[in-house]
Amino acid sequence: SRMEYKHTAFSAEYKDVEKVYKKLRGNMDKVATGINNLMTYEHGGSAMRKIYHGLSMVSSASKMNYFSDADIFEGFARINKDLTDSDLDEGVREVGRKTAEAYENISKAKEKFNEQCGWEMEVLMSMKKRAETTDKERESAKIYRYDLEKAKQSNNPEDQEEVDRLSELFENSQTRNIEMMRDFIGADGLQGVLTRVRDLNIEFHQECLKALERTKS
Repeated sequence: SRMEYKHTAFSAEYKDVEKVYKKLRGNMDKVATGINNLMTYEHGGSAMRKIYHGLSMVSSASKMNYFSDADIFEGFARINKDLTDSDLDEGVREVGRKTAEAYENISKAKEKFNEQCGWEMEVLMSMKKRAETTDKERESAKIYRYDLEKAKQSNNPEDQEEVDRLSELFENSQTRNIEMMRDFIGADGLQGVLTRVRDLNIEFHQECLKALERTKS
């Protein structure tokens, strides 16, 4: 039969932290998918399909293959390199040369971004294992609570030693759980991953801006 808890309860702190932990744990796959999308958009997806569709309207199949092994940044660099032929206008050649160099640098910056995000994906994988360990500890806390409640409801003076033992186990388990869940949530966990990916994005886009600004000089 279902236990009616009259004498034992998880602390307010435990319940608050657990609520956040469960929500974040349930969104880990979405976070991983989002980071993966940030790492791969230059190689495919709807943006690339639109670019290829536009190119197909003005280019032959052989010229389309010219871009098949390149990301969108390297692809645009190649387009601009083609504008540096000696028989073209000097102004066009200069713009083509500078723009090609800029997008080659952007492509390299994106490769660096992808590599660093790959490390964050590894952190997420390790966090999944940490979550499994945390969930086992959460189950242990529930068992200690059940056993403690059962012992308290027996009202048997001879069970006091067992009540004291279970009380200590329950409290210690709550303390461990709170610490483990906070680690999962905070700077050593999901918050840290999201913060670092944000900072990597800032760094990448700053590199993009610098590369493009140089084309104006």
